[in-house]
Amino acid sequence: MTGTVVAFDPVLRYGRIAGEDSVDYFVHTTDVQGPRLVDGCRVQFVPGWARRRPRALEVRRLEPAR
Repeated sequence: MTGTVVAFDPVLRYGRIAGEDSVDYFVHTTDVQGPRLVDGCRVQFVPGWARRRPRALEVRRLEPAR
């Protein structure tokens, strides 16, 4: 699935991804494979489930790092 990083806090190491299915997914730095995430970047991920909300797993950036 693809999506866009809506908000990511590098200090707290988590954020949200708006998926192509109109669902907001929680993302944590431990699930990111490759360059760090920044607000507005396009990503590809595997949808999963955390304790109480959808979670993005195996997150990869689709655009090159700036």
